[in-house]
Amino acid sequence: MTETYFAQLSQASPGLQLQHLISSYWIAQAIGVAADLGIAHLLATGPKSSGELAQATGTHSQALYRLLRALASVGVFTEVDPERFGLTPMAEPLRAEAPASLRAMALYLCRDVHWRTWGQLGYSIHTGQPAFKQVHGMENYEYCAQHAVAVLTHCRRVLGPHGTLLLAEEVIPAGDTPAYGKLIDLNMLVAAGGLERTEAEYRALYAAAGFALTRVILTRSRISLIEGTPV
Repeated sequence: MTETYFAQLSQASPGLQLQHLISSYWIAQAIGVAADLGIAHLLATGPKSSGELAQATGTHSQALYRLLRALASVGVFTEVDPERFGLTPMAEPLRAEAPASLRAMALYLCRDVHWRTWGQLGYSIHTGQPAFKQVHGMENYEYCAQHAVAVLTHCRRVLGPHGTLLLAEEVIPAGDTPAYGKLIDLNMLVAAGGLERTEAEYRALYAAAGFALTRVILTRSRISLIEGTPV
């Protein structure tokens, strides 16, 4: 199960932990294929054999078994009996109908267009430019600091002297603090040329638009409310 996999990994040597990080894209791609095939949807009514699932999805039975066996080893699906699989709490969000479904995210991030873009991460690091345009020959979307300042400057004009600005965004913590937003920030560099910001960077952004950042309000999600007042 998932806890066992991650618990074992947390106790492994740094070298073995790094090995798993290096090869973690194997897991991501396996999840993407399972999402594309609708495996979680097919298991919603109860466990099924890999043969039944292969017949329903038009795939190679033994190859599908090996895919599901690998995913079950990290807690995505469970092998309830030999070559027979069921849902787990981690597999449940791969159903399109599930509350807080992640199927669309899995499909998007694991499709060829995204993988080819991330394959050129080095280009973005060398140039500071999005790899998306380098790979696909077209813009994904434009996003830059100047645009952000222009939007907030307009907000400053319409708010008046006594208004309050609340921006709902993820604030990147400093140092080694774990944060999914740090990975999202890297994805924005590769795909769009955008960025996620630290509190200090939001403070500078607010100042450029005529606001003082007064506080960052934490929520139960990754998103914070960044409060600003006109200066």
